[in-house]
Amino acid sequence: MKTAMMKHNAVLLVGLLVGTWNVEMRKANSAPIPETMVRIPAGEFMMGDVTGDTLSNNDEYPVHPVYVSDFYIDKYEVSKALWDSVYDWATNHGYSLISRRFDKPSNHPMSGITWYDAIKWCNARSEMGGIRPAYFTDINLSVVYRTGVTTPYVSWATGFRLPTEAEWEKAARGGQQGRRFPWSESDLITHNLANYDSNYRYSYDVSITRGYHPDYDEGDTPYTSPVGSFPANSYGLYDCAGNVSEWCWDWVLYDYSKNFGYVDPKGSPSGFSRSLRGGTYRSRASSIRVSARGNFNPTYPYDWHGFRVAMTKIPEWCIATTPQPVYNDCPIKEDGKNSLIVVVHGRIEKKGGQTEPPNPDWVDEMTNAITSYLSAKGSHD
Repeated sequence: MKTAMMKHNAVLLVGLLVGTWNVEMRKANSAPIPETMVRIPAGEFMMGDVTGDTLSNNDEYPVHPVYVSDFYIDKYEVSKALWDSVYDWATNHGYSLISRRFDKPSNHPMSGITWYDAIKWCNARSEMGGIRPAYFTDINLSVVYRTGVTTPYVSWATGFRLPTEAEWEKAARGGQQGRRFPWSESDLITHNLANYDSNYRYSYDVSITRGYHPDYDEGDTPYTSPVGSFPANSYGLYDCAGNVSEWCWDWVLYDYSKNFGYVDPKGSPSGFSRSLRGGTYRSRASSIRVSARGNFNPTYPYDWHGFRVAMTKIPEWCIATTPQPVYNDCPIKEDGKNSLIVVVHGRIEKKGGQTEPPNPDWVDEMTNAITSYLSAKGSHD
């Protein structure tokens, strides 16, 4: 009922805001997306252990439908080379990031990263490219999160960011329903597909070689493989199973019984552990399934914790030309008599300068519904 009403209101709001703007003929003016990213189309999927594996964890239930708006996500886990290129810029522009010893080639995934450093690095990657960041230290979304340990406020419509758990699982599934692993061809796993710890205990683990991956094991000490070493899924994402586990946005709840929404859920508003997905080079087959959930203290940099980056396609008029200590609202885009009003900060200005109280969740839901409507009309590729 709520979702249907929200979609109805979104369509009505699109009509009021867009006016005579022809969504069939005109494309939304958007910032370029890096070639290393792929678009994940909007749509519903079943989240959780859809295969009913007897050795799965209770935190994968109940299986439930989720609608995810379209977004972009990196094909690869963040490599050491990419981490360093942003790290060097960030530490010269007011960011505090921990520099960890790393003894593998630069094409391996960066690991040993805290959740907070992953968040700050995402912001630095945004600012480095002149894009408005996603994470801020204040509810008005004006002071960029660059230092310290704090739970940030999020501008979901702008900048590089961590994916939510729902976004990650939808992307990892590759558009396939009812599968155990990221690939559409089979529900079985072998060392030809992923860097993980093979074990006979799981009927769906049919690798000829057992134990750690023989190509990435030194005297029973396993390690990461270069990003993109194994087949991609149908969306073009690599290493969604094994290698390093990937930080997601969500605070973790230990099952799905508490519903945080059908459209673009973002998890619990508080908690003790942040979500990790995909399993690691040390994980057995059960832990690298697409529905398998991990979690850890966000302040601790375990050696096999890495991440990949997502973003929402953003309007060009939200791009800053230089890093700014305080960011203002994106202006109204005007084109003759036609205009598109973009609500960014969870507040709506009225006549006379009055402002509605902040309500980011409502605005996020409405914004995503509008985006999905325009996308369906071919105006937001």
